[in-house]
Amino acid sequence: MTASFIVDEMLGHVARWLRIAGYDVEFVNRVSDVDLLKLAIEEGRVLITSDRELSSKARKNGVKVILITSSNSFDALSQIAANLSIQMEPKMVRCTVCNGRLELWTGRPISVDYPVPKEGKDLWKCEACGKVYWKGTHWVNIGKFLKRVSEEARKLRTAGTMSP
Repeated sequence: MTASFIVDEMLGHVARWLRIAGYDVEFVNRVSDVDLLKLAIEEGRVLITSDRELSSKARKNGVKVILITSSNSFDALSQIAANLSIQMEPKMVRCTVCNGRLELWTGRPISVDYPVPKEGKDLWKCEACGKVYWKGTHWVNIGKFLKRVSEEARKLRTAGTMSP
């Protein structure tokens, strides 16, 4: 299953992590519930929200929704992964800032307003906003975090403690 999501304004940290895991995530800010639900329906996205009222409206309108009950990224991601049986591993596919697609950048040098490795590292550039990514020392920690999320999701599925 290739899931795509729409995440409400209270869960920006979750949107970012889902993008790191390679998922297509629309993060909406300052949008009415009606417009948010309309977008979820039109684009066939799973709604992720911490708003109980919005969650209820979504269910009544046939929108697949996951109501997040924790403000903690680890718990929220574990809940999502358990409910949808999705993989949580880092991928260089989506820009964490704008959700644009990343492409492997082979044309060096690259000109940005922040330092990037000069040699020896593959670079990925967002097709939409131009942000540049590489697998630095943080990549190992990201992988460890998402592995723990996947392990917790497996436990939740086994225990049957996922949200409806």
